[in-house]
Amino acid sequence: MNLQRNEYVLGIDLGTTNTCAAIMTSRTPDPIVISYPDGSRLLKSCVKYSKPFDVGSAAYKHLTYGLPGVVKNSKRIIGKYYRDKTVERCIRENQFGVEIKEVKGKPVFVIDDTTLVSPSDVSSAIIKRVVEKADEFVKRAYGDEMKCLKIAVTFPAHFDNNQRTATLLAVEKAGISKERLTMLNEPSAAAFYYCKSNKIDNQTILVYDLGGGTFDVSIVRVEGNDYKVLKYAGNSFLGGADIDSLFAKIIETKYKEEYDVPLIDTNNERIRRRYYLRLNAIAEQTKIQLSNFETVDADLSVFEIQNKNDSEEEEEEEEEEE
Repeated sequence: MNLQRNEYVLGIDLGTTNTCAAIMTSRTPDPIVISYPDGSRLLKSCVKYSKPFDVGSAAYKHLTYGLPGVVKNSKRIIGKYYRDKTVERCIRENQFGVEIKEVKGKPVFVIDDTTLVSPSDVSSAIIKRVVEKADEFVKRAYGDEMKCLKIAVTFPAHFDNNQRTATLLAVEKAGISKERLTMLNEPSAAAFYYCKSNKIDNQTILVYDLGGGTFDVSIVRVEGNDYKVLKYAGNSFLGGADIDSLFAKIIETKYKEEYDVPLIDTNNERIRRRYYLRLNAIAEQTKIQLSNFETVDADLSVFEIQNKNDSEEEEEEEEEEE
């Protein structure tokens, strides 16, 4: 593709837990990963529907406080039916931050008594935010005359037709026309960049992708400009989010062993759900810190305060019911 000086193309890796995007222009030989206002090159794949509406790190921060109206991990069930085993497991494990209900055989997120959103709606909000921030990033770097010529969005190789269609619907809801859109599977996109960067051709390569929701491996055959996925396999519950959940369980178990009292001491399901969202966020930060330190002390003081406050809240609720 020959780009004019005032044109750029945008590539979006729509992830389960984080979304990344890069731009290409005629002015630079390599892709440039865009950054966001918080300085990160990753956008948290979280959407806050409670006012004010927000996407990304601000929405995630709201989630870590256990506050309502924030959806996460929606990619895990995009294009799936409510009775699908993946959906049932995600509901059991409180994967999304909000409740799920069935509408016409499909899962939807319950934001409040009057607001329901689909997984495609959530992905659409994330994609729209990425496109907006990418445009701001490019114009800030190269001037207001820059225009986006094409947008490429990736999807996992294991996605079936329903999941691919639902992802396409999300892209279209974000305001991206089919004329400007290219969709390709994630291992082919990774293989394309790797092979072009290293001048590799006529080879069969292994691509592994340890993402937020899934660990995938793919065998890709490269011949010229043709990239064909020959075989793929993976575990859709072996991603970063699942590691966070395991960390949370370890923290909870160690707390009980050390203090002989449960870390989360309530039978109120609504309060328990809020606690586990907070604990998962602490577990994720602990995991990240362990990349740089041998040991990390997780700060759990917030649970001691909240357990006391929520015990009082439960008593008030019981009195109201009586």
